Amino acid sequence: MEGPCEENLIMEVREEEIISTTSGVSSIRVAYFLRPSVTSIHGPVFDPPVDSVNPTMVDNSVPLKANFVGWRYPKKDWIRWVCRMQSLHHSTWKQVGIHDAIVNSTFKIHRTGDLILGVAEKWCSKTNTFVFPWGEATITLEDMMFLGGFSVLGDSVLVPPGDGEEIIRKLHEARSHIIVGKVQRASQCAWMRKFMDSGSEIEHEAFLAYWLSRFVFPCGHDLVLGTVFPISVHLVRGTKIALAPAVLASIYKNLSLLQEAIVASRKSGIGEGQKKVLKVQVAAPLQLVQVWIWERFPTLSPKPNSVRCGEPRLALWHGLKKMEMENVLDALDHAEESFIWRPYMRALNNSLPDMVYKEKDHWVLVESGLNDKVQGLVRCLRTSELVSLEADCIEKYLPHRVAMQFGMDQDLPGRVARVNGSSDVAWSNYSRTVVDSILYIPARLFESDVTTRYLKWWEKLKFARSGTTKAGKDGKSTSRGSKREELEGLLKINLEDDNLAPPGFPPKSNTVKAGVSGIKDKDTVGKNFQVESIQNIFPQKDPQRKITLSSSDFQGHGISERSKKKLMESSSGTKSDTDALFPPPLGFSPKRARVEAENLGVDDKETGVEVLEGESSENRSEGHAKSCSLTIPEPAGMRLEERICTIEKLCAWLKESLS
Repeated sequence: MEGPCEENLIMEVREEEIISTTSGVSSIRVAYFLRPSVTSIHGPVFDPPVDSVNPTMVDNSVPLKANFVGWRYPKKDWIRWVCRMQSLHHSTWKQVGIHDAIVNSTFKIHRTGDLILGVAEKWCSKTNTFVFPWGEATITLEDMMFLGGFSVLGDSVLVPPGDGEEIIRKLHEARSHIIVGKVQRASQCAWMRKFMDSGSEIEHEAFLAYWLSRFVFPCGHDLVLGTVFPISVHLVRGTKIALAPAVLASIYKNLSLLQEAIVASRKSGIGEGQKKVLKVQVAAPLQLVQVWIWERFPTLSPKPNSVRCGEPRLALWHGLKKMEMENVLDALDHAEESFIWRPYMRALNNSLPDMVYKEKDHWVLVESGLNDKVQGLVRCLRTSELVSLEADCIEKYLPHRVAMQFGMDQDLPGRVARVNGSSDVAWSNYSRTVVDSILYIPARLFESDVTTRYLKWWEKLKFARSGTTKAGKDGKSTSRGSKREELEGLLKINLEDDNLAPPGFPPKSNTVKAGVSGIKDKDTVGKNFQVESIQNIFPQKDPQRKITLSSSDFQGHGISERSKKKLMESSSGTKSDTDALFPPPLGFSPKRARVEAENLGVDDKETGVEVLEGESSENRSEGHAKSCSLTIPEPAGMRLEERICTIEKLCAWLKESLS
């Protein structure tokens, strides 16, 4: 039986040279990547067009006025209506995954326009990511779940009405009765007056129609949208609807619109005496983008509220006033050390939300069935197409570019072909069946790393640019590339010993200990380090409870042929006579692949690989020490040190002469 098509797999496991983003120390270990990833800089890597992200500002650029029509504040009557309907329909809301999203609509997130415009300037519509000097990040489906309270599972927002046509007809009839004026529009205020506390048989559907029209899919005209009636009917009847991808598609589209307007304002000039303002209307709930910034950039966020047990996470930021910031762009450009990759993994009030992430990393067997939490994580981790309620709005979703936001290691991001079809085709792509036979779930507090190959690629992109942006005295961005930076950048690009730190991090020592031996030539480490065996990569906990996993099953979880061979060799108990400890990055225990399959072990007589539950970090460290060996070459000689000395002298001369 043929294995699954590789391009449909979600993740892959292979040995790589990884560099820690906290210590700057490199090591070779088993790493976990989201697909598609590329293992060569010369391969099909999808480079972000960084030059378009930070355009050079012309003199007398056109002022930009952004109208955030999708940013809705709750009214007192709405809060009262929510409290009443919540007492009646709490269980239904929980069942269909909209309870927290409705409660979130009662919170007030004060807008900080400079912050939104600053981060929007970093947006890249080609990749749907923010491109900072130190790396890529973006708002993902996971953010929609934790911040918005929306579900990633369920039917499409374009689902047909089914047998709810009679209720939809009554909603349209009620809408026609409140249409007033020449423009023939049904205002939200009139809709609320008609249905609030009315006791109508369709009050619940009308309530949800108001919520969807104002807070989920705002159009900017305070109207009740007829397009949301089928969604409200399905929700009332207990059918779950995947609102998260639809809302995220709208946010992506409007961030691209805002970024294009920023570029246009920077590149456009006005003559002396002319008055001109460039206006842009943004119809998406961008308050979620601002909260995303607050969650991940501590230097740009106010002090969060305390939240009560059971309150949605958005309550952290309810009612907080905006912070005074002199230079948003500069703060974004230099946030590499403070940026929080996984903010939702932290406990709030000593309590954790119910999530798929555990204290230890583990594996999940797909054959045994996936619960809703794991299915939701799958939607967050794999590339797909996002379908919005808005006509012809289909956006690409590329989480493999920001794998560290999910606790996965980051390698070169591969290209993803567009579906280029209808909304139905795009939805089929989003909801496709999982073909992996096994899924890796990282530990809750694990901090992942990047490959040295990714680091080199990003540094070349970074220094190929004219320079990062810097706000001038008037708060507008200007190019700050200089001859000095260009020369130093060229030196870094051409430095062949790969003595590089993670994007935006200062270079650190690359000395790696191997047993009692020290290796200072990192090229030597990369070329000569050999893993003779990986023992206990699937450590045993309960050998009495086992199920069989055949060798063909390994075809479904992205483990390379070389790694599979190592796994099989490890079971024989053989190991190198020169076993030595190759330490992990400072502050971390060695990573091991572990399987947690409903407290079942996996033993394959053919391969000799045992796939069992996890073990303690102490045992893992001991097992790691026994599993790796080094082939130590002769010293690299004086040529390398002479080259480094020459470069150091040249850098010192440049700093002195160009300062």
